[in-house]
Amino acid sequence: MLTILPVIYLFITALVVFFLRGLKRGIGFAWLASIVMTLIAWAGVLWLHWQDITPLKMTPWRPIDPQAADPIVFVWDEVSWGLGFALVSLVLCLLFTAPARLQHRSSPSTWFLNLILTAFGLAAVLAATPMATVLAWTALDIVELIILIRLIDDARLSGQAVIAFSAKVAGTLVLLWAMVQSYASGNALNYADTQLSLGVFLLLAAGVRLGVLPLNLPYPSSLPLQRGLSNMLRMTTQASGLVVLARLPAGIYSGIWMNVLLVLTGLATLYGSAMWVTAKSEIDSRQYWSLALAGFAVAATLHGNQQAVLTWGMVLIISGGIISFYSARNRSLLFVPILGLIGMVGLPFTPAAAGIAGFAAPPLLIWDLLFFLSLAMLIAGYIRLSLMAGDSFVDLERWVIGVYPPGLIILAVSGWLIAVLSHPGGLSVGVWWASVISFALAFPIFFLLRLIETRELENQIDQNRYVVSVKRISSLISPIMRLSWVYRLLWNIFIGLQRLLDMITRMLEGEGGVLWTVLLVALLLTILAGGGFLQ
Repeated sequence: MLTILPVIYLFITALVVFFLRGLKRGIGFAWLASIVMTLIAWAGVLWLHWQDITPLKMTPWRPIDPQAADPIVFVWDEVSWGLGFALVSLVLCLLFTAPARLQHRSSPSTWFLNLILTAFGLAAVLAATPMATVLAWTALDIVELIILIRLIDDARLSGQAVIAFSAKVAGTLVLLWAMVQSYASGNALNYADTQLSLGVFLLLAAGVRLGVLPLNLPYPSSLPLQRGLSNMLRMTTQASGLVVLARLPAGIYSGIWMNVLLVLTGLATLYGSAMWVTAKSEIDSRQYWSLALAGFAVAATLHGNQQAVLTWGMVLIISGGIISFYSARNRSLLFVPILGLIGMVGLPFTPAAAGIAGFAAPPLLIWDLLFFLSLAMLIAGYIRLSLMAGDSFVDLERWVIGVYPPGLIILAVSGWLIAVLSHPGGLSVGVWWASVISFALAFPIFFLLRLIETRELENQIDQNRYVVSVKRISSLISPIMRLSWVYRLLWNIFIGLQRLLDMITRMLEGEGGVLWTVLLVALLLTILAGGGFLQ
C-alpha cells in the first residue's frame, strides 16, 4: 500500500483543491492547501528514498490460466524514484509560482488538473512490468485527451490532440506486440531480461511516445493552455516513456541496428536543438526542448548507459521546468536560470555530468558528434531565452514576490538531490572534456545569434533571416523523418467512417428507412443462402 500511497495522496490533494475553489476566497484557500499538501508529498517521496518499500503486485487478473497472466507490478527503485521525485518537484514549483501567473489563466481548476496529471504520471513512472506500463500509459493518455478536448475550442487543435493521442496509442500497441512475441517464445516479457529482437520493439514503443523514433511532434508549437498545464502535459508523457528506457538492460543494442538508430536519433536531437536555439520564446519551443533531451536519453540507451538515461530525464524535467516557470523576470532573479543552466551543461560535479557519458564514452562514433553540437545549441538557447523579457517581477504583490523565488529554488535543489541520491557515487567527474567542448561551442553560437538579432533590429527587419533559413531547412527535413502523415491518414479515415455512419443513419431515419432496412436484410439473406460472395 505504501508503494501507491503518494499517487493516492496526490489524487486527494487534487480533490481538496477542487472543492475549496467554490468557497468564498476559494482561490487563496485552494492555493494554500495545494502548497501545504504537495510539500508534504514532496518530503514524503524524498523520505521514500531511504526506505525499503515492498513492490505492489496485483493478483492474477486472467480468469483462464491465471498463473500465466502478465505480472502487474509497481515499485519504488532507483529508476522510479528519480523520475517520480522530479515530477513531484515540478508540480510543487508550479504551485509556488502559480500566483505570478493569475493573469494568464492560472486558477484552482488548472491546479486541480496539474495534480491529477502528476498522479497519473507518477503511476506510469512506478510501473515496473510491461503490463503495468500498458495500463498506466493508457490511463494517462485518456486523461490528457479528455483535458485537451474539454479545454480547446478550436476544432483544428482538437483534431491535433486526437492525432497526438493516436501516436501514443501506437507506442502502446508496439509494446503489446513485443509482449505477444515474447509469449510466442514461451516467456512473459520482462524488462530486465529483454533480448535484442524484442529490445528494438521496446525502444520503438518508448521512442514513439517520446517523439524521437520516428520524429513526431503532433502538437502545435504552443497549446492555447495555461503555461503550467501545457508544461505538465508534456513532462508527464516524457517521464512515462523515459522510465521504460531506463529499465532496459545495458548492452542489448549493437551492430547495424545500433548505428541506424543512433543516426536517426542524432538527427532528431539536432533538429530539436536547432529549433530550440532559434525560438521566439521558451513557450513556443518547449516541445523542441523535450525532443532534444529525449534524444539524449535514447542515445544513452543505445550506448547501454542507463544511468545517463535517468540523468537526461532529470535535466528534461528540472531545467526545463525552471525555464518554463521563470515567467516573471528581473535582474535580481538571474540566478534562477543560472541554476537551471548549471544543472544541464554536464560539467564535472554538476547534475548532468553523468549524462555526458551517454553519447561521449569511448569508442566515439562519428555520428556522436551530432550530440555534441546539439548540447551546445541547447545551452546557447537556454542562455538566450533566459535573457529575454518576461512579466514584471516588481509589479507583483508583496506576498507573491516572497513565494515565487523559493518555488524555483526548490526545483533546482531537487535536481541536485536526484543527482546525489538516485545512483551510487553521487556527483561525478563525467566525461569532462566532452562537456567542456559543448560548453565552449555554446558561446560562439549564442553571440552569433545575438549579433544577427542586433543587426536585424538596426535594419528594422521583422524576420530574423537566420531563423527563417533554419525553419525552411527543417520544413524540408522533418517530413522525411517524422510519420505525422500516418497519423493524419488515420484521422482522415476516422472522419470518413464517421461521415459514412452519419449518412447511413440519416438514410435509415428518413421516410424510406424501412425500405432500406428491408433491402439490406434481403441482400444479407441472399449472400448467406448462396454461401457467400465467392463459391
